[in-house]
Amino acid sequence: MGDGPVALTGAEGAVWVADSLSDTVSRLDAGTGVVTDTVPVADAPVAVAGGGGWIWVVSYSGTVSRTDPATASVSATVSVGGQPLGLAVTADAVWVADRLAGRALRIDPTTATAVATVPTGADPVAVAAGAGAVWVVNRGDGSVTRIDPATDRTAEVPVGPVPTAVAVDGELVWVADGAGAGVTTIDARTGATATTATGAAPAALVAFDGRAVVADSGSGTVSVVGPFAPGGRP
Repeated sequence: MGDGPVALTGAEGAVWVADSLSDTVSRLDAGTGVVTDTVPVADAPVAVAGGGGWIWVVSYSGTVSRTDPATASVSATVSVGGQPLGLAVTADAVWVADRLAGRALRIDPTTATAVATVPTGADPVAVAAGAGAVWVVNRGDGSVTRIDPATDRTAEVPVGPVPTAVAVDGELVWVADGAGAGVTTIDARTGATATTATGAAPAALVAFDGRAVVADSGSGTVSVVGPFAPGGRP
């Protein structure tokens, strides 16, 4: 593993770490912390996720690498162009947010080809899947684009002025507002929103059991929000 780790995920019985300086993704034994494999990928990897037996790595240079854990090698490279940043993997698709073009791309994981392009809001930087939809955070216009994966139809949900991260837990979608001090919940069933205070400039979050744990980059704190019921209220 190199000196520039930027993203990690747990998948296929290990921890996978994308390194933007060495242009690699490394497999770590979660029990020992030992690096067991290091795989070269395309320039400037920025996101990594697992699903369907593969490890997917998004590189800011405009590609997505499909890595085979069995051989510790890249089995396919998808050229998507633009400036891809966010990544989410479902049972039948890989979704990538392209901040330069204002779009989300759907990749067929079997053929490793882009099969659909869906317009989003401005400067999409993060994507998550769950609650029957794909959710794309648009930092440029303070919105979240909800994509119906069956039809590719979209709907825009206004959130904080500079959303930076998104996570889905059950029927709740959590969005961090990097310019303020709060997180917004979206009820996936109704589209209703509610905002809860956190520390300053929340930059990342994880969601589980009706609550979110939020990394507040502006105040050097971690906030725990919830538990909330569907609808985004305590």
